[in-house]
Amino acid sequence: MKTSRRAFTLVELLVVIAIIGVLVALLLPAVQQAREAARRGQCSNNMKQVGIALHAYVDAHGVFPPGQINNMSSPPASSVGAARYVGVGPGALILPYVDATNVWEQIDFTQSMLSVASQGVLGTGGTNGPARMTKIATYLCPSDRPFAGNGPGTNVVFSAGPSLYWNVSSAGQIGMFNVPWLSTGAGTRVVRMADITDGLSKSIAASESIVGDGQTGNPDLQADVIRNVGIGSNPETFWTRAQLDAYGQAALSGASASTDFSYSRSVWINGLPGISVFNTMDTPNPAYPDGIACSGCWWNDNRGIFSARSRHSGGVNVLMADGSINFVNDSIDLDTWQNMGAISQY
Repeated sequence: MKTSRRAFTLVELLVVIAIIGVLVALLLPAVQQAREAARRGQCSNNMKQVGIALHAYVDAHGVFPPGQINNMSSPPASSVGAARYVGVGPGALILPYVDATNVWEQIDFTQSMLSVASQGVLGTGGTNGPARMTKIATYLCPSDRPFAGNGPGTNVVFSAGPSLYWNVSSAGQIGMFNVPWLSTGAGTRVVRMADITDGLSKSIAASESIVGDGQTGNPDLQADVIRNVGIGSNPETFWTRAQLDAYGQAALSGASASTDFSYSRSVWINGLPGISVFNTMDTPNPAYPDGIACSGCWWNDNRGIFSARSRHSGGVNVLMADGSINFVNDSIDLDTWQNMGAISQY
């Protein structure tokens, strides 16, 4: 007697495919969340290494590295004259402590950290071009995209506190890295452990931000910095929510091809705000774009809002002065966040 084999009907096949589709749809977000958790963990670990490096620098020099060194007449840079814009940032100064001594040894600290004047920071030339273009794995967060322009990119940014950072009075010098070191003595400031009277575990040393899109003329309102957003009569420190929102709205309305600065977080070597320095004026991942008062320069008026930002969901990794890492939610109270950025308010 001949028996017949029962095959799948078309309806049954479609049902099986539908069930598989539902299972994939249910599992995919979980897989993506697991991957992002791993990336966030790597980002946090990198930040931890920066904290260890900062403390190693303090052990060697007695002070934290300055936010930037210009025209320095003592180690690690020799006198280079008033016209020379050296611009050494914390990321360069701690290279030997993040397993990047080979890059450190390539840097000529008597020369500009940028490229030749005709190329500016966008160029790959200049004495320190090879070092400047080197990617430092410790300074990168795998959750962010690679920087698309000329530059290795950096996600580690050092804290200027709730201050405009540049051209501020002594009263505005309240963050760990908010004033450049000048050989003339004007603005010269270094921070020692004892200066952090609010407590090392309560004071922000660094956080993370995201790289610009490298496509000047097409503003990325989360990653780029908008130029020519005037400070007006706002104070140097501790802006209110109303002042921040007004400034953010001005940056948003002023965003255009001519005001877009898309090379934010493009290099680790230089200590400029919006590049490797941020401030804690506004809470992490604000709705408005960052803004800078300067209309087309890098150094003579770098006052503005430069926020901590990330591709993580809900917040940013923050390195405290004691080397600990906290994940700070975007919803943190403004006053609390600002005071975390200050080092000697209480």
